[in-house]
Amino acid sequence: MSNQKIIPPLHTSYKPSKTLRLKKSGFTLIEVIIAIAILATSTITLLGVQSAITRRATVDNLKIRAILAARDILAAAEITDNPPNVGTIEGTPDRIRDQILGLELKESASPASQTKELPLLATLIVTEVPLPISDDPPKLIRYELIISWGDGNGQSVTVNYFIPG
Repeated sequence: MSNQKIIPPLHTSYKPSKTLRLKKSGFTLIEVIIAIAILATSTITLLGVQSAITRRATVDNLKIRAILAARDILAAAEITDNPPNVGTIEGTPDRIRDQILGLELKESASPASQTKELPLLATLIVTEVPLPISDDPPKLIRYELIISWGDGNGQSVTVNYFIPG
């Protein structure tokens, strides 16, 4: 035998630890929780905005109905030959309009009562307003018309209208 040393092969087998051998795939639990939290926050915000828009549209619809009813009543007061006397008249807008025009009061259900809309209630306050111009001043007839729905604040429309008397 010769004096030669046997050199072991240079290759060594490297075995990584178990944690390095796992392939990373999918999402971690923290990532999933954060994604769900963001989604939930966004959904709650959008539902709140939708609710506010729906509520505002309902109020606007009621105000439009009230203004149209007020216009009908005041037009009737202007064109009638027998305007209402000084005092207060209360009821539904249709009833007050018919009373001003001298029409037979109908007991039939109004379209608002056939649907699920809130009913409108009207109060007409008629007063005389003297003008301080001369000894025998002409008078103005003041119509203060309040159309309301519901019981809360801001659930009414008030119109003041003056007609020479």
